[in-house]
Amino acid sequence: MEFLPNILTVLGVWAVVVMSPGPNFLATTHHALSRSRASGVACAMGVAVGTAVWAASAVFGIALVLEKASWAYDTVRIAGALYLIFFGAKALFRSSSSAASSIPPEQKERAGGLLRSFRTGVLVDLSNPKAATFFTSLFVVMLPAEAPLWINLATVAAVVAISAAWYALAAFIVSMPPVARIYRRAQGWIDRLSGGLFIFFGGRLLLGR
Repeated sequence: MEFLPNILTVLGVWAVVVMSPGPNFLATTHHALSRSRASGVACAMGVAVGTAVWAASAVFGIALVLEKASWAYDTVRIAGALYLIFFGAKALFRSSSSAASSIPPEQKERAGGLLRSFRTGVLVDLSNPKAATFFTSLFVVMLPAEAPLWINLATVAAVVAISAAWYALAAFIVSMPPVARIYRRAQGWIDRLSGGLFIFFGGRLLLGR
């Protein structure tokens, strides 16, 4: 297949990027630990949908328009940063609440719902418009201009599949009983760390870094 080496290169680069710790990984593992494995997987699927949006926007040129329209880019960036900071603040608030730790994961899942976890995954992934610039650069450099549309769309689908698989695997691993027991013993400190990291990521995004 003529374009197979190009596609494999894109997927290799993306696999390295997606495995790097960041807000997506933090959100997925936080949901898996603090709620349930199903909530973590739902969050992972939301992250994959966000990835699909950014990757598809690069293919169809929307990302380039967003990058050129600085006001639109900054609007998305600031809104995303504020969401991450808000999410982090909620985690910090929960860590200081003694009632939160007494609620079993199954009850939290029923109360919050998998849809909420899915929505969080989507919003966390969409919070960073730099992803659009990244995908645009990656596709322009790695995929030939003469590549047909279906090649680009197949690459997007493969990128999304890698995201879904990696984050679902992360949710599965951290929700295993031994890890879950460690989390329950140190829940307050772990939630504080998670909240602080979300605020850190949001602050960096707010400052345009």
